[in-house]
Amino acid sequence: EEVIENGVQGFLVPLENPEELSKAILQLLNNPDQRRKLGLAASFQIMQGYTTEQMCKKYLKVVNRLIL
Repeated sequence: EEVIENGVQGFLVPLENPEELSKAILQLLNNPDQRRKLGLAASFQIMQGYTTEQMCKKYLKVVNRLIL
């Protein structure tokens, strides 16, 4: 949930709900435009918030919080 916004970068389905998972898979399978749009949004999200530099800053923030 902190990486993917449901319907924006992908679909979030309940962990133990295979019916919802199959619906999401079929929706993407049958809609290449939506699949492409979600994939591009997910790539952009990762490139913006999860670069090595940004992840190191986030880890350093956590470590500093634990030390202080």
